[in-house]
Amino acid sequence: MLSTKPPKEYLEAKGDTMKEKEIEARIKRGEREAAAWGVEVPDIQDEMQVADKDEDELLYRERGADGDDGKETKHVAAEYKHLITIKAGKPKGPLVDAIKNDPDKVRRLSLSEQELAKVAAHHGPNIVSFTHRNMLRIYPKGTRFNSSNYNPFLGWVHGAQMVAFNMQGYGRALWLMHGFYKANGGCGYVKKPDFLMQTCPDGKVFDSKADLPVKATLKVKVYMGEGWQKDFKQTHFDSYSPPDFYVKVCSLVEPVPTFRSQRCL
Repeated sequence: MLSTKPPKEYLEAKGDTMKEKEIEARIKRGEREAAAWGVEVPDIQDEMQVADKDEDELLYRERGADGDDGKETKHVAAEYKHLITIKAGKPKGPLVDAIKNDPDKVRRLSLSEQELAKVAAHHGPNIVSFTHRNMLRIYPKGTRFNSSNYNPFLGWVHGAQMVAFNMQGYGRALWLMHGFYKANGGCGYVKKPDFLMQTCPDGKVFDSKADLPVKATLKVKVYMGEGWQKDFKQTHFDSYSPPDFYVKVCSLVEPVPTFRSQRCL
């Protein structure tokens, strides 16, 4: 599912004061990085390792309840109200308690990308178990003022049903999102794989950090590359010969091991 509406948490974070010089410097740096091929999409294991080095304040701090949870929506058709059965909001208490399953309730939890990385570093299987019967929504951190994005696989591999993006941005993360949702006929919905919905006989669920056996090997053969000569002359890069191009192949589908290789054509 894709959401183009800015989340409430993002709008609140935009209100934080920042120095104008710092903002301009970050924007210019982001523009340079996002030029041409866009910013490299970070590996989800690296994101969890970085989050693991941080203090546990984010993981165990108290979370305030969403102010909209207790409000009754007026002037809404009764038929429509009967369709909305999953209550959204951020529960009170530590973040680790928010991903605990309640057998009597079905909830929708919203986490920022930072909160997700922190919890995934310590309690990844708990998140997967939570998403077996609850809805999990991930949204960009509030400091992405230049409409940049993050690696959506960090949310997908832990069972998140909605990974919100800055759709007005540009770069590899959005390309990855676009390619992912080409599946299932491009209808905008991709069924969650069975390994994220099943519980093993021993009671364990999928763990993205566990060492798993290789089930399939993907081989890619590149026979020819063309098109560069339409935009550049043969001596554009070198005065005496055409350039030596290479092909870079990498896997962004987690949790399989990422193998990067580049060879000259």
